[in-house]
Amino acid sequence: MKQLITSKLAVLYLFLITVIAGCGGGGGSLSTEVVSGVAAVGAPLAGQVTLKDSSTQPREKTATIDQNGNFAFDVSGMTAPFIMQAKGSAGGTNHTLHTLAKGSGRANINPLTDLIVASAAGVSDPATAYADPDPARTRQAGDNLAAATGTVLAKLQPLMAQFGVSGTDPITSPYLANHQNMDQMFDQVTVTLAAGVVTIVNKQNGSVICNVSVNNLAQATVNVANIPTPLAVPAAPAGVTATGSMGQITLNWSAVANATSYNVYYGTTAGMTTATGTRVAATGNSYAHTGLAAGASYYYLVTAVNSTGEGAPSAAVRGMVPSTTSPSAPAAPTGVSAAGGTNQVAITWSAVTGATSYNIYWSKSAGVTVANGTKLANATSPAVHAGLTEATSYYYVVTAVNAAGESQASSEVTAVTSPAVPLDGQALYNQYCNGCHGTAKQGKTALAIQGAIDANIGGMGSLSALTAAQVAAIAATTAPVVTPPPTTLDGQALYTQYCNGCHGTAKQGKTATAIQGAIDANIGGMGSLSALTAAQVAAIATTTAPVVTPPPTTLDGQALYTQYCNGCHGTAKQGKTATAIQGAIDANIGGMGSLSTLTAAQVAAIATTTAPVVTPPTPACGSCHAIPPATGKHTYHRTRATCASCHGTGYSTTTVNAATHANGVKNLATNIGWNATNRTCANSCHGTKSWGL
Repeated sequence: MKQLITSKLAVLYLFLITVIAGCGGGGGSLSTEVVSGVAAVGAPLAGQVTLKDSSTQPREKTATIDQNGNFAFDVSGMTAPFIMQAKGSAGGTNHTLHTLAKGSGRANINPLTDLIVASAAGVSDPATAYADPDPARTRQAGDNLAAATGTVLAKLQPLMAQFGVSGTDPITSPYLANHQNMDQMFDQVTVTLAAGVVTIVNKQNGSVICNVSVNNLAQATVNVANIPTPLAVPAAPAGVTATGSMGQITLNWSAVANATSYNVYYGTTAGMTTATGTRVAATGNSYAHTGLAAGASYYYLVTAVNSTGEGAPSAAVRGMVPSTTSPSAPAAPTGVSAAGGTNQVAITWSAVTGATSYNIYWSKSAGVTVANGTKLANATSPAVHAGLTEATSYYYVVTAVNAAGESQASSEVTAVTSPAVPLDGQALYNQYCNGCHGTAKQGKTALAIQGAIDANIGGMGSLSALTAAQVAAIAATTAPVVTPPPTTLDGQALYTQYCNGCHGTAKQGKTATAIQGAIDANIGGMGSLSALTAAQVAAIATTTAPVVTPPPTTLDGQALYTQYCNGCHGTAKQGKTATAIQGAIDANIGGMGSLSTLTAAQVAAIATTTAPVVTPPTPACGSCHAIPPATGKHTYHRTRATCASCHGTGYSTTTVNAATHANGVKNLATNIGWNATNRTCANSCHGTKSWGL
């Protein structure tokens, strides 16, 4: 079994090498499956077009828009339908427009295709359908495309009829950025789609022709009065002449005022008209009809063209090629352009009269010729040179061919292919692998991964849509590394454990370098800390030494009350809380707002302190008697009565009892009859007397 798997993997590996070798050569070939068109808004867009297909994992390509608005894509191997976005500028204004192609063929990009795509996809902004290309929605939009186009043509019929393009499909009909027909309409009206609303405005006067929701186009109405009138077309050219020479007929005519270009119509029978003749464009007032047979006779009409349209034809003229003319090869192609894209270059050129086919010669070096270039035969314009190398310059010339031979080469043109878009292997791994494998993937090769997909190991067959490049990107990407959350070191705990015993609170802003230096030099025995890691040392360095918290300061509430409260409240304070005191301060009750600088701690200290006891002043000696008393007793004193009889124990003629000094333990006023005011006493001891000292 192991040998069988190994053999299969080896075969697959050889196949991949073969495919990669085939893709990497950059030789390329002409594509047979092409989506092409013109991107214009009256004038060609200058920019690029990006195409996405309808694969489960949509594939994407880009192409540059040439000077005439042409673009083309090689869609070989891609899944239709295709949604495209053009980004470019015209007339100094940037535009982002969209279109949809149901398969290979024509898919123009212009303001009307933008709203057709939005309607078909059922979105208010076609950029939404492009940015998130759900394959099912893109396919549904392709199915709805014909109906959406029909609605637009029906509702805008009055406008389109004014410019002679009724029934012209904006996406698939032939379209030139030549200021005629539909392109002329875009010259004279502005079509915008913003916030889901389509607005069509007359450029001449700013009047609104139509305003409707893109999701309600069926209800659109057109204000016919606001549709612009096409400008006057140029007059018919005059003085047309046709001169025959070897293998060609040369036409000349007088320039026409207001003409921007001319059309030449030719045929081989008299009575030819612009409807029956073959048309070729001319930028000046002459044209050489080359590659003609000897003795051939042709009839010509010339018209002048401007942004309004094409004027009336000139009078018909006849030209003849001399009968002795030998067959000649066609003229060299003109108007050749090349535009790079994703692994491709699109080459376009103007048709050459008498040519039956065209050859392209290319090289990666400038100076390509028919002799040194690689030939791509039987090309048609636009031709897409596909399978090229990214970010590489390619050089081209084109020749025209008929039975007489091959023309001279055109002027050389060059284009650079788009650079490769790097694949994000990590994002691909996360999207397709991480759910099952997590971080277990270890160095799997692209060969091993592809083998597991092909063998449907563990259900990996579901990834069969991955390209070889995507598999290679995944293989080159390691599985996501799950980074554990960082461990935060507690510098304070480390300082307490290793430093506080010696340094206490003396550590002041020491750096990690200083600490490590002291450890390395074993200063003060710090070499014992050599096992500390750099992270631990750094944590210690960023941590201040333990802060010694001083003991709390006890506030003297009694002193605070005496200082701030006693003057007004005296001893009247009765159990006021800190909240009540603070409230009175905040409300400035009784002027207490003056105490607003007191802290909460000071207010709390005052609240927990009783008001001080006011001690009455001690009467001064001499206020009652002489100093010393003259006789040691009152003037009238009953015999055998002592000081203690009235004033209480501890009194005598020479001793004072401080505790009972004022009246003592006897109630002189009530029981004995002492009147302190007039200093008289009426009692049972001595009757009524006036007392002196």
